[in-house]
Amino acid sequence: AKHWREASKTHMQTDAAPAGDNTYDEDGEKLGAFLQDYTEEDEVGNPLRKYMKVLEQVANRESRRVDIELDDVAEHMGEEMAEKVRRNTLRYKEIIACAIDNVLPAPTAAAADRDVFDVLMEERTRAAAAAASDAVGGVDPNNKVPAELTRRYQVFVLPRVKDKSVPLRQVKAKHIGSPLTLKGIV
Repeated sequence: AKHWREASKTHMQTDAAPAGDNTYDEDGEKLGAFLQDYTEEDEVGNPLRKYMKVLEQVANRESRRVDIELDDVAEHMGEEMAEKVRRNTLRYKEIIACAIDNVLPAPTAAAADRDVFDVLMEERTRAAAAAASDAVGGVDPNNKVPAELTRRYQVFVLPRVKDKSVPLRQVKAKHIGSPLTLKGIV
């Protein structure tokens, strides 16, 4: 829960939870449980843990995308939570990413060849450990790599199926920060 509290301090004051609402920490814990517990039936009718399967693909470096459907959130957690995520999507994407960091399973397959990112992170970790052993007060918290840079995935929040599409000329300031289905010619 501490990780979400630290992440919430880095965002603008306008993202503060309104009085009487659940805190972002509680929502993060609920979303973590949602990611672990949400099940749907596969083609044969067997229960399938939809988001844990996606997270396993992310852990095995088979995928870099985590799509969260607002319809699934509404079904499992209620309309209120789905509406909170829809109204403040940018902030909840970060909360969902923190929840994913907490529930991400260990890789089940051998990782592909090491890439530049792996080498840089190992070097950074080695340098931080050396600096911590040399420092009197321990590790400098300002020297940590932000979680956003260490993630190997991106979170996408998909709008509800029942949401109507909006013509491009009708997109207004009120739509900023929320998922939107556009109608147009490409």
